[in-house]
Amino acid sequence: MVNPGKVLKARKTKRTTLHDKHKIERKVREHHRKQRRDARRGVGKAGRKKKDPGIPASWPFKAQLISEQQAQREAQHAAQAAAR
Repeated sequence: MVNPGKVLKARKTKRTTLHDKHKIERKVREHHRKQRRDARRGVGKAGRKKKDPGIPASWPFKAQLISEQQAQREAQHAAQAAAR
């Protein structure tokens, strides 16, 4: 009698059916098509916003410059609100 722990099991084949093969090819084709479409549309290319470096403390007429920038910002917000 043979020891059951020593018996080699038959290896399962790695053959696939043609249905599975064609299904994989179709999925790959769809994936590549989607990748090309997204690249063409520019999906995921969100650029980084530039940070405002601010105004140095020793800048001449700093208060005047800040008030000008604030006025520009308010005018821009008003224009956006009017456009809506």
